[in-house]
Amino acid sequence: MNRKLQLTIERALEFIETNLPNKITLEQLARHSHLSKFHLHRLLRHALGMPVMDYVRARKITASLETLFSQRYTVLEVGVMYGFEHEQSYIRAFKKQLGLTPGEFVRRPVEVPLTERFRLSSLSSVQDGILFEPVTRYKHEMLVAGKRYPIDLAVNREHFTANRAGRDFYEKHRPCIPHRLKETTYIGLTRYAWEDGRFTTTYLPSVEVSSVKGLPPGFEPDLIPRHKYLVYTYIGGFHPRHLTINHLEHIWTRIESGRGSIYKQSAPFHFEIIEEEIATEAYCEVDIYIPVVPTPIH
Repeated sequence: MNRKLQLTIERALEFIETNLPNKITLEQLARHSHLSKFHLHRLLRHALGMPVMDYVRARKITASLETLFSQRYTVLEVGVMYGFEHEQSYIRAFKKQLGLTPGEFVRRPVEVPLTERFRLSSLSSVQDGILFEPVTRYKHEMLVAGKRYPIDLAVNREHFTANRAGRDFYEKHRPCIPHRLKETTYIGLTRYAWEDGRFTTTYLPSVEVSSVKGLPPGFEPDLIPRHKYLVYTYIGGFHPRHLTINHLEHIWTRIESGRGSIYKQSAPFHFEIIEEEIATEAYCEVDIYIPVVPTPIH
């Protein structure tokens, strides 16, 4: 795991645990973690599976249950012990988290879910970064346009041809494409097939467009179909321009080993989306979309 990302998450989690009796804000977490509010929110949302302030609320409510159940303190006193300024704010947070009020929890023999402290060991360390647990998404079709390159895997490993093609496209060729929908969103589409008894791969660095009218010579359109996708997010401690086949092969190895038997890939393509506007020299976020269908149950 990238040590800087690991330390950032560790600092944030430790700050939360230490300050459960106090009011906690995203600004405080960002200062303590040495990361911007924007990037810390994105990093922790992927790690925790929920917005970080929802996690803070859940930890506070979980920590308060034993104190509340002891019935030695009033609801107001328990709320204040865990950083809630008013009784009603504690009651609202409690009900939003557990679906019942503190009084109902004490009076009724109900089972409630707990949110324990998040463990870093649950994260997958991959080549200078972290690969987070996948989510399933349904995505509508996308019309994209770019420059298509045949990819020889052996040459790509040695010379980073796909990485160079993507960088050249974004910096030099992207401005030539008319009707661009999202100026800073990069889409890298990989298609593969068997042709004449051999496996072939093409890579299309591209952007989403509303029309291919006026597309200059040398550029190609492609239609990514609407589909159900398994989406993996990778965050690394470097700028996306430094993402290479070495990173991607490690990511794919982890994806293949962790996907299990729930889903299987349903079409011979995948694509990655990179939002350039959120990238920094020390922050790379990539979403990898794999078309899938559920594996049949026998």
